[in-house]
Amino acid sequence: MTLLVGISCADGVVIASDRQATHGVAGMPPTVGQAIVKPQIILGQAIYACSGPVSIGQQIAAKATELQPQFGSMTCAAAVQKLQGKFREVLNPAFETAAQAAKVRGQQIAMQEVLSQGMLAAKFQDGIQLLDISAQGACEVMLADKLSFVCAGSGKSNADPILGFLWSVYWRKQRPTLREATLAAYWTVRIGIDLKTMMVGDGPDVFVLEKHGTGGKHVRAHQLDDARLAEHDEFISAVMEQMRGVRDRMLLGPVAPAPATAPTAPPEPPPAKTG
Repeated sequence: MTLLVGISCADGVVIASDRQATHGVAGMPPTVGQAIVKPQIILGQAIYACSGPVSIGQQIAAKATELQPQFGSMTCAAAVQKLQGKFREVLNPAFETAAQAAKVRGQQIAMQEVLSQGMLAAKFQDGIQLLDISAQGACEVMLADKLSFVCAGSGKSNADPILGFLWSVYWRKQRPTLREATLAAYWTVRIGIDLKTMMVGDGPDVFVLEKHGTGGKHVRAHQLDDARLAEHDEFISAVMEQMRGVRDRMLLGPVAPAPATAPTAPPEPPPAKTG
C-alpha cells in the first residue's frame, strides 16, 4: 500500500507519495519492503500515481498514456468519459477474475490484488485538473472552488486530518499557490511517515505539474529532488518551534493579552531555485 496526497491549486497540481513498496503473497503479511518512486510522468505533460497492486497501476498508466496526446483538445468532462471507459477495460476483467479466484482463495485475498486508487494530473482544454480515480475506475475532478485536495492509500486515515488541519489554518479562505501546495503535500506525507503509518515509509517524493512557456499555454511535469524538498524542512522546524512556544506559555499560566497582530498569513516556503 502507500500514501498519496494530491492538491489542485491556481497554478498547477502537486502529487506527493511515500516510497515504501511491500511484497507479499496470497494475503500473507508483507515479507519485504523496498524504496521505489511511485508517481510517474506521462509524456512530460501529466502525472499518474497509484495506490494498490503495481500490475493494475501499470495497466491504468498505459491507458492514460494512450489518451494523453488528446487531452489538449478535449474538455475535462469529455476526457473523463474516455478515461473511465479505458480504465474499465483493465478493471472489469480483473474484477471478474478476482470473483472466480475468491471461490478458492477467499474474497478478501482475491480483492487485494485488484483494488487500487489513483490520481491523474493533466492539462485539458479547460485547464489543469486533478482527477481522483476510484477502485472502479470512476474519475472525480477535484474542483478548485470546493474540495481541491485528496488523500489515498493505507495512509489516508492519518493524512486526511493532517492536511485538513493545515488547510483550516492557512487556506480556509483562499487556495494555496503551487509553492504552498508543495509544502503542504510534502509535510503531510512526512508526518504520515513519522507516525509509522502501516506500510508507509522510506521518505516522500513530490511531483509538480505547472504552467510552462509564454502565457502559460503549455505545461511541464517534473519531480522535485531531495535538495529542493529539504528546503521545506527549515520552515517546518520553525513552525514546530512556534507551537512549542505556545505550549510553554500555557504552562506559565494566565498572562497579559498579547498586542494585536496582523492575521496569520499562509506559509511562505523557500523561493524556487532556477538554473
